[in-house]
Amino acid sequence: MYAPGGAASDALRYRVMQKVDHADLEALRSLVAVVDHGGFRAAARALYVSQAALTRRIAKLEARLGVTLLVRGPGGSRPSPDGAAVLPAARRVLDAADAFAAATRMPDAWTLRLGVTPTVAGLVLARFMATWLPAHPRVRIDSVEDGVIGLRARLADGECEMALIDAPLPDFAEGRFVRTVTVRAFIPTDHELAAVDAPLPVDALHDQPVMVNGGRFLNHTLFEAACRLARCQPLIRYQSSSSETLALLAETGVGISITGDLGDTDRYDVSVRPLASAAGDPLQFDLYLAWDARRTMTPAARAFIDSYVAYLQQIRVFSGVRDPTAAVD
Repeated sequence: MYAPGGAASDALRYRVMQKVDHADLEALRSLVAVVDHGGFRAAARALYVSQAALTRRIAKLEARLGVTLLVRGPGGSRPSPDGAAVLPAARRVLDAADAFAAATRMPDAWTLRLGVTPTVAGLVLARFMATWLPAHPRVRIDSVEDGVIGLRARLADGECEMALIDAPLPDFAEGRFVRTVTVRAFIPTDHELAAVDAPLPVDALHDQPVMVNGGRFLNHTLFEAACRLARCQPLIRYQSSSSETLALLAETGVGISITGDLGDTDRYDVSVRPLASAAGDPLQFDLYLAWDARRTMTPAARAFIDSYVAYLQQIRVFSGVRDPTAAVD
């Protein structure tokens, strides 16, 4: 068995310590994670990065040091002799860096920028924050509010670290499935379309006064596309980013509101029907909490993702939803 040691190993460890100012700390963190988790896939999941990004980090570190650090095999990845020599120094560097960060971090240093829709911010996020923030006093949340389509662009531009967006996820992103969102019609109770308890085809809304979220919201984009295919023209009377506002307007009888699922439809005196295309296909999309896998995920962000997704999946409106990717390893 190879036992790291001797002049050559000492020289390599010295090179790691000398080059740490120039090498990416996250490459060392990636190396340690692959060894600790036994493979690239498990390490990537643990670090909340894509497997491709993790592979590039280690390849870059190997190029800088001029050695091969990992050996892949049927049973996973293991350190090469040079990798075994580097690991102790890598762990010391990471421990020192983490200790320095913890010692110099101000109480509000962990700032998470979260992209959410206004409806989620008002009806769901606020309730979650009421318990999560007191339990994490050193974390600050900055909410970036937009429609699902707008949030995709904001995540790509780095305006937020994570966001609730639709599938398929961008190439640069990883994510956790939250739920399938169904586009629904909130109908005044005295309206003729409220009498039927079945999916509402969009062509039934021709010439009907409707209220919508707007073009940066995916539910509206799906609704518009279905109307074009059906060659129907609803009369748009009002536009708002708040689905709660639209539901309240429907309750007053102004018209039919088209929006995504709300947190608690029982609070509104309206008839709620899922929308369908003229052919009967449901208007819906899969929603994910996604993050940029090219960037390093802070411990606070990892803790938030785990807690927030678990919360979204257990509250009543999200119950009974199956992750369509759950069977895929």
